[in-house]
Amino acid sequence: MSRTLTTDSAKGLVQALIASRIATKTLQSVLLSAARLIMRKWKTELVTPSLRDDLHWLPVPERIIFELCTIILKCLHQTAPQYLQELCVPVTASTSRRHLRSAAGGDLQVLA
Repeated sequence: MSRTLTTDSAKGLVQALIASRIATKTLQSVLLSAARLIMRKWKTELVTPSLRDDLHWLPVPERIIFELCTIILKCLHQTAPQYLQELCVPVTASTSRRHLRSAAGGDLQVLA
């Protein structure tokens, strides 16, 4: 049985996943606390609707997705920093992938 993921890579992947989940939960907690402070609500009161409707704040996971989409859009319009533009290119730019179905869909190839 061949393995494509080394033990060290797997450890790093798991640690990154756990750290990101902890960081996301911590940031969400801070965000909710800040919203309670601004909206003058008690700790037991639900603040999520105020977060969206009154403050126009996204929850942390959605905010991360929004920021990533913004960066991709800037890369496509060449307004992002050059080092990001070089890492995110359309599939059609690669001659070996030009005829793939993903090329017709406008997919991007993220170079690492």
